[in-house]
Amino acid sequence: MFSSSGSGKTTILARMVSKLRGRMKVGVIAGYFQAGIGAERISAAEAPVVQINTEGAYDLSAPRVCQVLKTLGVHDPDLTLNE
Repeated sequence: MFSSSGSGKTTILARMVSKLRGRMKVGVIAGYFQAGIGAERISAAEAPVVQINTEGAYDLSAPRVCQVLKTLGVHDPDLTLNE
């Protein structure tokens, strides 16, 4: 999910995770241009989440996502959401 800051991405993801809890194994990769509180809000919805500082980039590279999937804490997730 990609959009401007304050557009509601984290709110939508937290609600999705809450609704899917117990039905699917969901993990979230939260990429942030700068430090943010989104990962904490998603984690509060009881989903494993890994926050990545994108170090000024606006995207997550495929190699970086693959690396982070190993640390997500969900074995064989049904769904991985990227913010």
